[in-house]
Amino acid sequence: MRPRVCIMAGGAGTRLKPLSSTEEGKLPKQFLPLTGPMTLFQQTVGRMPAYCDLLVIPERRYSREVIRQAEAIGVSSVEVLDEPYGCNTAPAVTAAAAWTAVKHRSPDQVICMVPADHVMDEKVFQKLFSRAVEAAEKQNCIITIGITPDRPETGYGYIKAEGSGDLIPVDAFVEKPDVQRAQEYYASGSYFWNSGMFFGKAGLFVELAETFCPEIAGPIVEGFQSGEQNVDRAYRAIKEGGFGRSIDYAVMEKIPHRILLVPAPQELRW
Repeated sequence: MRPRVCIMAGGAGTRLKPLSSTEEGKLPKQFLPLTGPMTLFQQTVGRMPAYCDLLVIPERRYSREVIRQAEAIGVSSVEVLDEPYGCNTAPAVTAAAAWTAVKHRSPDQVICMVPADHVMDEKVFQKLFSRAVEAAEKQNCIITIGITPDRPETGYGYIKAEGSGDLIPVDAFVEKPDVQRAQEYYASGSYFWNSGMFFGKAGLFVELAETFCPEIAGPIVEGFQSGEQNVDRAYRAIKEGGFGRSIDYAVMEKIPHRILLVPAPQELRW
């Protein structure tokens, strides 16, 4: 079964204002050409292996932009599951998983959750991607790609994973550290930057969301089970309840024992 890449493209890019903006007539950073002729979103689409299905999760107001930019680089087979508005990454990940496992009845299909605004070496990434997909097909757990730090860094979250080899058991997720702690993490060699990339079977993502954030998973799964074609009603319930939060906080930080890490070399240039 072909893996499905799910590109999370709903970020507002507020830290790059005024270049990046969600105001009328403006675009957030993932849709801007910041590091070359292609936008960050186009680079993300372009580095995905040809054997994958592509699903993009943007805010609805950018759905046409998603199709336009994909077609501009010769990719016409992108599906779009749009959000009425952003509610952080836990609803986006859960929606993509339920869309695959429940709506399309493919719980064993591996989904690959990736952000739309990262920059990295394509060839190195594709090797790591294949390794993560293969592990996700065989293991009943979540696979993540951990970035090997090249310096102490206070701007990223960390993952503690002690061991060696292609797959390392995760011990804990760690929030952005202060300078002293970042130096300790870097010196220890046991901490990786959190890339925000997660791989696993769609049904497993749904199961974990139903267990650890039922207030998010419940309305989304129920909507797809009842035949709804979008997540509007579910997102209203999530927003009104104040339940929107990151997938790290909602699920991943609670299940380190069910996550394996593929270490990325510094040659990834992430």
